[in-house]
Amino acid sequence: MTLLLDAALKGSVLILAAALVAYFLRGKSAAARHAAWTAAVIGHLAIPAFALLLPHWKLPLLSPPSWIETQVSDVAPITKSIDEPTPVAAPAAPAPVQGKVESPAQTPPSSTTIATRKWSSLPVVAVLWITGAVIVLLRLAVGTWKVGRLAKNGDRVDDGEWLSLTQRLANRLGITRPLTLLRGDRLAVPVTWGVVYPAVLLPPDSIEWPEERRRFVLVHEMAHVKRFDALTQLIAQLTIAIFWFDPLIWLAAHRMRVEREHACDDYVIRDGTKPSLYAGELLEMVQSIGLPRHERAAPAFAALAMARRSEFEGRMLSILDARQDRRTLGRKTAAAATVALAI
Repeated sequence: MTLLLDAALKGSVLILAAALVAYFLRGKSAAARHAAWTAAVIGHLAIPAFALLLPHWKLPLLSPPSWIETQVSDVAPITKSIDEPTPVAAPAAPAPVQGKVESPAQTPPSSTTIATRKWSSLPVVAVLWITGAVIVLLRLAVGTWKVGRLAKNGDRVDDGEWLSLTQRLANRLGITRPLTLLRGDRLAVPVTWGVVYPAVLLPPDSIEWPEERRRFVLVHEMAHVKRFDALTQLIAQLTIAIFWFDPLIWLAAHRMRVEREHACDDYVIRDGTKPSLYAGELLEMVQSIGLPRHERAAPAFAALAMARRSEFEGRMLSILDARQDRRTLGRKTAAAATVALAI
C-alpha cells in the first residue's frame, strides 16, 4: 500500500503535466494530444515497477511522507544496563486539590500505541483497494467475454466489394496485420478490437451501405488498428484497475478516449471525405444506438466503438472545424514523446 500511495502521488504529477501539455497543444492535432495523455497513463503504470527495479535517487528537498517514516524514532532509546539498579525517587508531597483529579485511565497513549493503531488500519485499506481493483478487472473481463460472444455469433464478411475495399485501404494506410471483417446483429455501430489479430464487427444493415459510408467506416476503424488504440486502451484499463482510487487517472483515460476518436476522424477527413457528409452519417449512427434490438455501444472498455452519444457533440465540432489541424503524429514527435516519458 505504501508503494501504491507513493506511485499515485508521482503519477498525479505526470497527469497534471500531460494536462498542461494538452492545453498548449489545443491548437494542434488530436493525435499529439492523445500521445500526451497516453504517455502519462503509461508512465503512471510504470512508476511502481521503476520504484522496485531501479536504484533510488534521494534529494534533500522534501522530507519522506508520513506513511514511509518509521515510528521507532518516536520511542526513546534504551542505553541503560539491565543490571544497574534503578534509583527510586522519594515520594512527592501531595499537592493541594483544587479541582478534578485525573484518573490513571486518562493518561495519553504512548507513541508505540499510536503507531500500532495506525498500522492496524492497513489491512482494511488493502481490502478496499483489492475490492476496487477486482471490480474494474471484472468489468474488463465481462466486456471481453461479450466481445468474444459477438465475434462467435457474427458472420464473416465474404463479399468481394467489402474485401477489395478493405485491401485497398490497408495498402493505402500501410497496415500489414490481417484484418477480419464480421457482421453481427446486436450493435448499431462498428466496433474494433484486437491487437495482433484485429477484427471489425459491422452492424447488420452494413450490407446496404453505399460505397462512401463503407469507405469512411473502414478508414476510421483501420485508423484504430494502425495507431494500436486497442493496446493503449488495454493499458489504460489496467492502470485504472490498479489506481482506481485516483480520480486523475479516470480523467486521463477519458481524455485518451476522446482524443483517440478525434484522431481517427482526422484520418477520415484527410482521406477525402467531406466533413458535412461525415458528420451527417455519424449522426444517423448515434440515433440508432438507442434502438431496443441493439446493445449499447459498450463494451467500450474492451473494444473501440465508432460512435457514442456522450461524445457526439465534441466530435461534431471538431469534424466541422475547417481550422482543425488533422495531421498524424510523426516519427520524430513520437520519438520525442517516448524520450520524455522515459525521463
